[in-house]
Amino acid sequence: TGLVQCALRRGDVAAAMNAVGVWERAHPADRDVRLLAGRILLGAGYAAQAATLATAYRDAHPADRRAASLLVRALAQEGKLADALAASERLESGGTTEGRAAARLFAASTRLTCAGDGAAALAAARELAATPEISAAQAREASVLEAEALLALDRLDESRAALGKVLGQWPDAEPATAVDRALESRVRFAQGTLEAQKERYAVAAVAFERCLALDAMDFAAMNNLAFVLTQIPGGIERAVKLAKQLTELQPHAANFWDTRAQCSAKAGDVDDAVTSWKKALEAVGPAWTVARLGTTLRLAEYLKSNGRDEEAASLAKPILEAEAGPAEKERARRLVPR
Repeated sequence: TGLVQCALRRGDVAAAMNAVGVWERAHPADRDVRLLAGRILLGAGYAAQAATLATAYRDAHPADRRAASLLVRALAQEGKLADALAASERLESGGTTEGRAAARLFAASTRLTCAGDGAAALAAARELAATPEISAAQAREASVLEAEALLALDRLDESRAALGKVLGQWPDAEPATAVDRALESRVRFAQGTLEAQKERYAVAAVAFERCLALDAMDFAAMNNLAFVLTQIPGGIERAVKLAKQLTELQPHAANFWDTRAQCSAKAGDVDDAVTSWKKALEAVGPAWTVARLGTTLRLAEYLKSNGRDEEAASLAKPILEAEAGPAEKERARRLVPR
C-alpha cells in the first residue's frame, strides 16, 4: 500500500494499479489487498479505478459485503447513483435468513446514502428489526439504520432513542463483538451529527474523533469534525488543518471546499476563504441547486462583510432570476444595490 500511496501522490495512477498487480502475484493468498488499494484510490479521488478493483473482488467473492460497500461508494463518487443502487442489490445472501437480512440491510442503507430515501430505509429497518429469525447483532444494525433514517428525516429525538437501543446493549456503551465494532463508526457518526444539531459541539467533536480513530479515511467525519471545531474555543487551528488536508485528499468535493472556506473565514484568512468558496462553486456545477445557492450566498455575504460590495452584488444578482426560495432571494436582495 505504501507503493500505491507514493504513486498516487505523483499522480501516477498506472503505477499505483501496477503495484497492486505485483503484490497480488507475489501474495496470492492476500485477499484484502484489492480492497485496501481500492480504498486508497477512492480516498485520493480515483473513483473509477477503485470501482474496477472492487468489481474484480466482488465478482470473486459475491457475498463479501466489504467489496460491495467499496463498489457502491466508488460508483456514488463517480455520480453513478443508479449503478450504485443496483450494485447494492447484488450482494448475495447465501440462501440463509441471516444472509438475506444482511443483504436487505445493505441495500436499504445504500438507498438512504445514495438516494436520500429516509422513509424507505426507516420502513426496511423496522421490518427487519421485527423479524424473529435475525441475529441480535443484525437487530442492532437495524436499529442503527433506523437512527440514520430518522436523522435524515429530521426526527432527532426518535433518532437518539433508536441509537440508545444499541448503546444500551453495549457494556459501558462500547461494542463488545467484531460485528458491533464494525457498526461503531456509523453509531459514532450519527451521535456526532445529533449532538452538532443540538449545538453540543464539544460532545459532537468527541464522536467524530472516534470515527477517525476507527477509520482515518472517513472523510465525512473529518469534514464534520472540522466544522464543529470552529464552534469550540481553541479549535480553529486544527479545524483549518483538517479542512485543508481534506481538500487535498478530495479536491473535487464541493462541500469539503465549502467547509474549508468557513474554517478559513473563522480564522481570518480572507484569501483562502474566498478561493475555497470559488473552488466549491466550480465543483458544484452551474445549475442553481440548493448547494450552489447556499455556497454563492455564503461567499457573497462574506465578500460584503469585507468591503467587497461590487463582487458580492455580482454574485447575488443572478439569484434574483434563479429558481430560489423566498429566504434565499431576500438574502440576495440585501446584497444588490437598489
